[in-house]
Amino acid sequence: MELNEVKQAIQKWDSVRNSAEQALSYLNQGACVIINRQQFEVWNQNAPSELHAYIGIFGEELKFIFVDSESSKDIAANTDRIFAQPYLPSLDILDGNFIDNAVNGSITVMDALKRIMRWNTTMDAWVSNQVNTEAGLFKAFIIPFSNLVSHFAEAGVEESMFVFGLNGDAADLMLWGVTMAPKAKHMEGRMRTTAFAAAQSRDGVPVEDFTSPVPPFRPNEMTLF
Repeated sequence: MELNEVKQAIQKWDSVRNSAEQALSYLNQGACVIINRQQFEVWNQNAPSELHAYIGIFGEELKFIFVDSESSKDIAANTDRIFAQPYLPSLDILDGNFIDNAVNGSITVMDALKRIMRWNTTMDAWVSNQVNTEAGLFKAFIIPFSNLVSHFAEAGVEESMFVFGLNGDAADLMLWGVTMAPKAKHMEGRMRTTAFAAAQSRDGVPVEDFTSPVPPFRPNEMTLF
């Protein structure tokens, strides 16, 4: 992916993120973002401490742009480690496939579900309030890479997904591994049977958290801004 294209997408989100109406028009496009084992292996070669997730708009489509923290130190030389993932619609957190294989990780399954429900039911009001704060709406998230290791290296999943939640007044991303991917319109209603199916853990896949929204946290470390 061309670096200029990525930066332009990030700048486009930055230009609309403090208009509640415009931001919500993009945030309502989807419900979750999926990353896969191949991407994890690319990032893991650098043994990074963090994964950086930027929000970008490509054309009129919201996507999440992922790159590991080590590659970010020389981003122009590591464009092959940048992945733009679509923001997928039609996630049903009450579907048994979403819940059944989840176990407590850095956050309990129950607390994670509460945060997701809080996002789903109050997102419009939260965004309308957040755009008027000093920090404004998020531009990116910082994610401990250990969250990915928990899923891909230890639980052995092939794919995992990030889901929005609200932790008090702060936006949150949780990494969720389930046994089957959610229904998505872009898949024309078909259930994806390959995603998450290879989980090796007998006990299930832990739900992980501890992401930090940017801003207010550490904006000077995000090299794609």
